[in-house]
Amino acid sequence: MWSIRGVCGRDVSALIAPALGGARFGRIPLCLVRSGANAGLRGNAARLRGRRRERAVPCYNPVIMMPSPVRAYLINALDHTPATLSALLANLPPGDAAWDARPDPERFSLREIVAHVADWEAVWKERFERAVTEELPLLPRPDVGQRAEERGYAAADPVTSLARFQQERATLMSRLRSLPAGAWGREAHLERMGDLPLEGLVALTLAHDAYHVRQVSEWLGLAPD
Repeated sequence: MWSIRGVCGRDVSALIAPALGGARFGRIPLCLVRSGANAGLRGNAARLRGRRRERAVPCYNPVIMMPSPVRAYLINALDHTPATLSALLANLPPGDAAWDARPDPERFSLREIVAHVADWEAVWKERFERAVTEELPLLPRPDVGQRAEERGYAAADPVTSLARFQQERATLMSRLRSLPAGAWGREAHLERMGDLPLEGLVALTLAHDAYHVRQVSEWLGLAPD
C-alpha cells in the first residue's frame, strides 16, 4: 500500500485526492515542501492543483512495504545462512589453528565470528519483537567488542556455536513466518541509524549475515580478490 504524507507527518491523501481525480493511496516516499512560509496541508493540495509552483523531495524515512514474494526470498535467504557457514567451515577441525588466526587484527577470528553470529540472534529477536509489540521503540546498538569480551567469543567452541546459530535462527524464522503482513510495516528507531520498519530490520539482519559469510570466505582464502 502507498500513502502521501506532508512535512507535518500527517496523512494528506484525503486532501490531495480531489486534485488527482479522486485517487486514493497507501504510503509513498514523498514530502511536499513549500518554497515560502506557512506551508500547510491545504497549500499542499492546492499546489498539486497547479496554483503554486513548489518542489517535492524524498522523505528521509518513507515506509514502503515490500511485496510478499520479496519477503519470502528474504526469509529463505536468512534461513540458509547457518548451513552456508557450516559448509564453508566443514573441513576445518575444531582444534585447527586457523580458528584463531587473525588476518586483520581489527576484525574477528573464525572462532569469534561463529560465536558472534550465534550470540547476535538474541539481539535480532529482541529488535523484531519490540518493533511488533511497541510503538516506535528505541533499539540500542550493543557495543560489539565489549559484548565479545564479556561473552567469551575468543574461547567459544565453534561446533557448539554453529549448532546454536542453527537452532536460534530456525526459531527466529518460525516467528517471522508467523507474522501477519501488516506487522512488516511496524517501525522502530535503531540507535545511530534512525527509523526502520520491521522489514528493514530483517534486511539488516541479512546484510549482517552476508558481511560475515564474506569474512569467513576471505579468512579461508575462498573469496576472490
